[in-house]
Amino acid sequence: MQQTFKKMVAPIIMTTVLLGTVWTSPVLAEETPMSNLVKEFSELKFSELSKDPATRLGGSDRYETAVKISQAGWADGSSDYAILSAGMNDNLVDSLTAAPLAHLKKAPILLTEGDALNSFTERELKRLAVKTVYVTSGTGVIKQPVLDKLNEMNIQIVPLGGLDRFETALNIAKELGSFNQVIVSTAYNNADALSAAAIAANQGIPIVLSNIAQIPQNVADYLSTKQISKSYVLGGTGALSSAVEQALPNPTRLGGADRFETNVKIIEAFAGVIQDTKLYVASGNDLNLVDALAGSSLAAQTASAIILIDNQKLPVGTRDFIKKNIFPLVPADLVALGGISIVPDQVLEDMSFTAVYAQDGMSAGSGQDNAPENVNNNVVVNGNQVTVNGLNTPYNVYVEGNNITLKNVTAGALILNPGAQGKVRLENVQAENVLVLSGAPDGIQISDSKFSLLAVESTSQVGLTVTGTTSIENTVASSVATLDASGGSFGRIIISKLANTEPTIVLQGDFDQEIAIMDGTVTNESPNRISTIYVIPKTTGQNIEIKGNYNLVIVAAPAKLTFNEGSAIKIIANTQADLTAVSAPVEEGIIRQ
Repeated sequence: MQQTFKKMVAPIIMTTVLLGTVWTSPVLAEETPMSNLVKEFSELKFSELSKDPATRLGGSDRYETAVKISQAGWADGSSDYAILSAGMNDNLVDSLTAAPLAHLKKAPILLTEGDALNSFTERELKRLAVKTVYVTSGTGVIKQPVLDKLNEMNIQIVPLGGLDRFETALNIAKELGSFNQVIVSTAYNNADALSAAAIAANQGIPIVLSNIAQIPQNVADYLSTKQISKSYVLGGTGALSSAVEQALPNPTRLGGADRFETNVKIIEAFAGVIQDTKLYVASGNDLNLVDALAGSSLAAQTASAIILIDNQKLPVGTRDFIKKNIFPLVPADLVALGGISIVPDQVLEDMSFTAVYAQDGMSAGSGQDNAPENVNNNVVVNGNQVTVNGLNTPYNVYVEGNNITLKNVTAGALILNPGAQGKVRLENVQAENVLVLSGAPDGIQISDSKFSLLAVESTSQVGLTVTGTTSIENTVASSVATLDASGGSFGRIIISKLANTEPTIVLQGDFDQEIAIMDGTVTNESPNRISTIYVIPKTTGQNIEIKGNYNLVIVAAPAKLTFNEGSAIKIIANTQADLTAVSAPVEEGIIRQ
């Protein structure tokens, strides 16, 4: 069974809420990236993931590869339109910006030589029953014999070739109609535009070309006629200068040290719209970039990204990005654009490989804390009564089994999903981010561990206990959960609905840092008063309930607060907050401000 996920993991966990501003601002979006992540992961069963191999769309040459891509996305007689591009490397620039038009017209991108219509392409035009072809180069490149052949096939020709590459890109952009965002790429490096092509196509954002030092006047004049609210500048200042960036409205530069890092920066920037049911892999080298061009229209159909590889290898930075941020990734999610000599099987295997500990009762790791086993991949534990002792990975550790112990483990992120009756014990574990998706009422025991962020969005009523020297900087609690600070610290706590469950949080033990509640209910069952709790509703007049004893309750925005079964020393409330339901005693009264 192939699950469908939103797979961007670590950055989403890291940016769950605006942790730096929640204490000073009442604003938090109702839908956050974390809410999407939780919805997708809540039904995940690693054992049910598809075991199907990766898909490869490759032919005997680039022309047949483009046809294979077309065949994968378009049924017989299904497209009235096609984009026809020059397949020669020297003329690839004419088609860099064609993907948004192809997606608008629900059309494939096909290739031809300049002197004659390619035979693979001719057969594909007939199979699709194409009636109109958009030709992206002038007659100096795609010459009259090609056009004559299209006329013989009763295909209408829409010429888009301009006097130069800049005008050609503008001609393509003009076919898109209205838009309020634009992507600007260098006209002298094909890779940057093709990194963005599929995403731009899916989002209906045109790509225009620029010189390195300044925007050509005709491009600037055209953009001035549009109400552009956002501009994306691709590549570093060596590709497009600061002057280009500054000449654009509300610009954001998406550039890295090389084309492969720029590829990653673009995918990161559009993570919120990339669906990731498929991940396309293409060569990022100049001699083979044409496959990424042909694949961009197909990738746009599923809002997928195209990953670029370097000389048949996965760049180190790209590998790190994939391993840290795209999980789970199985071979069935991958589509290789081009033959084995262009995108080797080994690259696909490395992208999707996961270390799996699935044997019940097994032990893994080095067994010692001073010499841990280093695993340079994601790790999955889906056996029962498994102990992982002494292990380092910079990536994700996903736990699906029951009665799991992680001891002396360092990871980029932990995802804990042992089930409604499942238990996980963490001993001396360090991770940037931890996401709890399920667990028993006493299911998650954490001792002597350190996390930057703990996010609790469980599908079951889960209990978490921290002991010893456990130190957590921030906790986001978003479901039905008990947080027991018998020792250690949960850090600052935000109670906020992220997915479907209304947060109902019980606090036990000692809490000496700030707590903010944005919706739901919080009950302080500890014997000590909580120093300060902020009531920060997401929407005006939202119902929020607190129980237990507090020193100071700050109602920072209009809310309908129910406060009972406890007391407060003082309440400082927004003048429009509805406190009529307050039934607990307030020793020093309520101050409105």
